[in-house]
Amino acid sequence: MTFQPGESGNPAGRPRGARNKRTLAAESMLDRDGADIIDRLIRLAKGGDIAAIRMCIDRICPKQRDRPAPLDLPPMTTAADAVAAMGVIMQALGDGDIGTREAAELSEVVTRFSKTIVTADLEARVAEGERILALLQQK
Repeated sequence: MTFQPGESGNPAGRPRGARNKRTLAAESMLDRDGADIIDRLIRLAKGGDIAAIRMCIDRICPKQRDRPAPLDLPPMTTAADAVAAMGVIMQALGDGDIGTREAAELSEVVTRFSKTIVTADLEARVAEGERILALLQQK
């Protein structure tokens, strides 16, 4: 038996927003003992426990992710503009303004965008060629 699109296979299943029993148990334990655990962790960190210090630092100052890159890429309207954008990325990498990971991620964005431009241009050319071919066949 096939189901219609948008129709659940088990209409009497778990309701939206229902929470897992393990999650509820963990939250209950944290509500009950969380303050004591955090106090103990802080005491251990103050006492010089490296693992406790690391855990506190990781929670207080998490690693930055997806921060904006500190450089201005030139506008890209053609695939050839990708060369200038890659030049800006390489210059920033060489100057130490961005790291290798940021440079790789930005390069990937530029590459994908230029591929999108090339694909759109190719699609337009094929459509134009088909239009001309249709006109020639009519004659």
